[in-house]
Amino acid sequence: MIRKPSRTTAAGRAHDAKSFLSAKEAAHLLRIKPQTLYAYVSRGWIHSIGQDKRHGFLYSREDVERLRARGHAKAEGGLYKGGAPRWSEPIVQTSITTITPAGPAYRGHAALDLARHKHSFESVAELLWSGAWMEEQGAWPGIAAAVAMDKLVASAEVDASQPDIVKLFSLFVTSLVARPSGGDDLRDGNTVIAARALLMGLPACMGFLARSRKSIAPDVSASGNELAVAARIVAGAGARASAETTSALNAALVLLADHELTPQTVAARLAASSGANLYFCILSALSVHSGSRIRRACDKVEDLLATARASTRHDRLAEMARSGSAIPGFNHPLYPNGDPRAEYLLAVARSQSINPDRTIDIVTFLEEAAQELKVRPSVETGLVVLCHALQLPYRSAGAILTIARCAGWIAHVMEQRLAGIMLRPRARYLVS
Repeated sequence: MIRKPSRTTAAGRAHDAKSFLSAKEAAHLLRIKPQTLYAYVSRGWIHSIGQDKRHGFLYSREDVERLRARGHAKAEGGLYKGGAPRWSEPIVQTSITTITPAGPAYRGHAALDLARHKHSFESVAELLWSGAWMEEQGAWPGIAAAVAMDKLVASAEVDASQPDIVKLFSLFVTSLVARPSGGDDLRDGNTVIAARALLMGLPACMGFLARSRKSIAPDVSASGNELAVAARIVAGAGARASAETTSALNAALVLLADHELTPQTVAARLAASSGANLYFCILSALSVHSGSRIRRACDKVEDLLATARASTRHDRLAEMARSGSAIPGFNHPLYPNGDPRAEYLLAVARSQSINPDRTIDIVTFLEEAAQELKVRPSVETGLVVLCHALQLPYRSAGAILTIARCAGWIAHVMEQRLAGIMLRPRARYLVS
């Protein structure tokens, strides 16, 4: 479990000698200065609770004892004596993405601003990976699909009539691993090249969602923007090609590129910390993603909005709201005032819709639901509506989300490698 720094207030709470320590007691046990103790709290290593203003904070005895036993107070995360591996508590420090009320910010750049200014997904991916912003990001070189996906799907006996896009993406990434060039990207110094190949190749799988039920790889002899990831998605899905469609999908990719430490991201980082190559790290993330809430939310919202009658949609949503359980695609817990990414995508959907009347009907339904049922759309719903507005194939939203999120997973793999530590959660044995 990844635990962020916590300072839970507990006014008037009595000092519990068994569970908590004063700052003086904690610092004494760890043989550190108070400033170092506060640093441990900020890193999430020690949980603290607030009393009243006069008594200050108390510190978890369990956390202090664990740090004391493992020598963190002296080594501060350094190598253990005897050259043992450098392990990390299940706490991840990252400079890639932070979540704000206005949505995620990538390396200090608000994702919404990047989308509004129509920066390319490729530029944003490079920003996530390197931390450096390039105003003029050159077009990525044309990269052909690693294998003929149709043959791979046939050999794996995948039911192409009911395609599971995450399974297809996993097959594609596996094909990259199997190639002679799919070895140790870190040792070979070609991580960025491997990352670009991954993102440029995945859109070919979109064809299995279209009527053709086969992969569609763009002509790699083309140049410039025609090779952008968004344009490849349009081509792969067999959608109506236009600058407006490509721009709208590019905005969606930018907004969805990363969202801090999701379970999929943690899986990728765990694999990276153990020395796995880039493609195996992405396969780890895809495995977790296959059953993730956000992936299922796209499909469930799509099924809900596919209902022709607005009254039926309203009744189904109202029933879910009354149940008190989480509603897929609505009321994101990190955005209590509404998910700004969803608001932006819904606005794009209205302005770029191929069937404006149908899109306005759906957006109006969502606005009324927010007013009457207090359910605000999250980014999954915004993406589903955008895909519907652009007349992309059924289940395209989940596919686009996955392609976009791969950029963030890659960034976290790179960052974890630089940390030079193995992520190893600790177990607490319970006698049965």
